[in-house]
Amino acid sequence: MKRSTLFAATALSVAMAAGAMAGTIGVNITINRDGGGPNDSDIASGDVSGLVPQDMWNNAYAEFAGDGNIHAFTGGSDALVGTGGETATITNNSATGNWRTQNLNGSGSDATHYLFDGYLEASIEQGTLASLTIDGLDEAAFANGYDVVVYFGIESGTRNGFVGLNGSSESVVVTAEFDNFDTDPLDGDGVNTYVFSGVTGDSFTVTAQGDTTGDRLGIAGLQIVPVQIPEPASVVLLALVGGMVVLADGRRFPLRRG
Repeated sequence: MKRSTLFAATALSVAMAAGAMAGTIGVNITINRDGGGPNDSDIASGDVSGLVPQDMWNNAYAEFAGDGNIHAFTGGSDALVGTGGETATITNNSATGNWRTQNLNGSGSDATHYLFDGYLEASIEQGTLASLTIDGLDEAAFANGYDVVVYFGIESGTRNGFVGLNGSSESVVVTAEFDNFDTDPLDGDGVNTYVFSGVTGDSFTVTAQGDTTGDRLGIAGLQIVPVQIPEPASVVLLALVGGMVVLADGRRFPLRRG
């Protein structure tokens, strides 16, 4: 099973066990380059995408300033709202440029194609980082910590680079895959999604950078997924795993069939 499938399945199981759950915050980067307007790759309300599927995305418009260096969200930053009413703010700190994968194929396009279409890019040789800061996270909603899901943008093929959170730097090989979410670096074909787990605090900064000018890569979107802690009444809830009932204390009982 691919890690992306396992991650989504685990998140769904935890969400079911948690009962009333905090919502996720999703950010889709949109741009105005190559004939595209600010709404060309917006994800419409009700359209579902994401490693952890959600139907409410914040479309953050990164305007192309024309000088090749300055790219800011309209107004400098954008207010974000989560699927459960959670709030935060996103700020575009820096990028070499913005670009489009132009993977939108008319009637064949869906929310996931839109998610990967527009992105903020950078590379080492250009001396910049694609850098986004999220702050003002709702402390109550994210009190148990959260995972940060980063969606990469590249135009075609595969590219080498780095992704970081709060100053860290992880090497990645990114693939131009626009139909599914691939988080497994060991499957041989690169990733288009990266997950930072167990993040805490009311703010964080995500960075991305290609390792050469030709290997520019960028950030196409983000998801902030709160860690779900089951309420006391749900500690004894049952989960179906591999044809068995598993109790919260780890005891397993086979299901009766027939």
